[in-house]
Amino acid sequence: MADNDSMPTSAAHAGPVGLLGFGISCILLSLKNAGVLDLDDVILAMGIFGGGLAQLIAGLMEYKNGSTLGTTTFVMGGVFWFTVVAVDTGIVGTGHVSETLGTFCLLYGIMFSLLSVAAWKGRFTTRVTFVTLAITLLLLGVGNLSGVDAIVTLAGAVGVICGAFAMYGALAEVVHAEHGTDILAY
Repeated sequence: MADNDSMPTSAAHAGPVGLLGFGISCILLSLKNAGVLDLDDVILAMGIFGGGLAQLIAGLMEYKNGSTLGTTTFVMGGVFWFTVVAVDTGIVGTGHVSETLGTFCLLYGIMFSLLSVAAWKGRFTTRVTFVTLAITLLLLGVGNLSGVDAIVTLAGAVGVICGAFAMYGALAEVVHAEHGTDILAY
């Protein structure tokens, strides 16, 4: 919160909220995919509230701000996380995932590959986040479809990098908004 008594003269940018929710959720789930962490309630809860809800809210805010890329990215990102948690907890369906999980990840990987083109005019951290997310999802798709655990582990490593860039970019943007200048390169 700024230390001045005046009200903001413009709306806050929703990107950092969505990116932080995504980045933390992405790192946690990627550490699970890399074999570093076990799937637990913290990862699932962060998937619901950070990956799902925070991104959905950010997407709706981006809609109000007129950002097609922000709206699409955050709303569909929120849907991804809600779906992953619903499947992992057995809230929906038969409890049987089969090759559909791999196909789901491939479809999202294709979507984020194409969204990377739209994001390319953005900041460096945004470009890296989109490209590494696309790679992570494509690797998860191939790994789940082929049953090769090493590919899922590699996806986990790339996902940690993706989440770290998302978090750094979000925090650099917050610092910029508060100080009015680029203190952290992003």
